[in-house]
Amino acid sequence: MRLGSLLVAAAALFILLRVPPEEAVRQSFAEYKRAVMADDGAAAAAQLSAPTVQWYGQMQDLALHGSKEELEQLGPLEKIQVLAFRQRVPADELRTMTPRQLVAYSVTHGWIGKVGTGRSELGTVAASSGTAVANVLLGGKDSGQQYHFVREDGRWLFNQLPTLEASADALKAAAAQRGVPVDQFVQELIESGSGKKITPDLWQPPFPRSDSTSRQ
Repeated sequence: MRLGSLLVAAAALFILLRVPPEEAVRQSFAEYKRAVMADDGAAAAAQLSAPTVQWYGQMQDLALHGSKEELEQLGPLEKIQVLAFRQRVPADELRTMTPRQLVAYSVTHGWIGKVGTGRSELGTVAASSGTAVANVLLGGKDSGQQYHFVREDGRWLFNQLPTLEASADALKAAAAQRGVPVDQFVQELIESGSGKKITPDLWQPPFPRSDSTSRQ
């Protein structure tokens, strides 16, 4: 019986390894999209690359410990994410999460990816040497955007860092188009998304870096 189970597992692994990388990328994105649209945070977080999760971990650290001066030096997307975490997630709860748990929490609450992901499909996929790039289709048409994937521990995972960088550029362009300062545009986006005003205390860290060690 044990030998039979091992043979079944080996056969399944053999089939998995034979899946063309382009198809494996499509499967990975399909699972990520399914999870995001279903508010399945754990499943969505499991489809993200380590660097993507690390980025959210950096935003988590800034949300917990970043000073007003540190936040003022951030780019628009980082500023939105940090202030949104402070506004939406209780500080005592935020500090207990791992970065991947925080991603899962955010997906479950509908804060990450739902609008863009729901409209997106993958067009042409090109994979090489552990990385892949896919053209993004919106409404069946090429959007001019690309999604990036990396192979980690034998799995193809969604690497959102290039997408995050593109989003930051888009925020700056949108602010310029409206003729308003980027910081004002960021504040308007956060307030419209949460329905809450940004108050001065939101710029102050719940656990200042000088206190963070003693509080742990």
